[in-house]
Amino acid sequence: MIRNATIDDVPRLANLKTRVGRDTYYNYGTPEQFDKWVEEFCSIQYFENLIKNNTTVLVAEYEDVFLGVSSVSFNEDLALFGNLYVGLQERGIGSLLTK
Repeated sequence: MIRNATIDDVPRLANLKTRVGRDTYYNYGTPEQFDKWVEEFCSIQYFENLIKNNTTVLVAEYEDVFLGVSSVSFNEDLALFGNLYVGLQERGIGSLLTK
């Protein structure tokens, strides 16, 4: 199921993005750089701010397990798509989150 994320989902969203980010980005820099990225872009505060500031945050969920997350921010005539993080690859979850 794809649904809008709520404030109650924030800790699980932060955990998912950190976990997927570790698998993806950890070897591209130093451990300190990764820790800084987690602090800035995977924190509970980061996701709370997204949800509270007119950003649509979507979560892909199956049997109470978070499989992916994405976000879309709208500002005047622009839309910014971001935060596409999927825990299971090649199952169509990313495609569903982008549609």
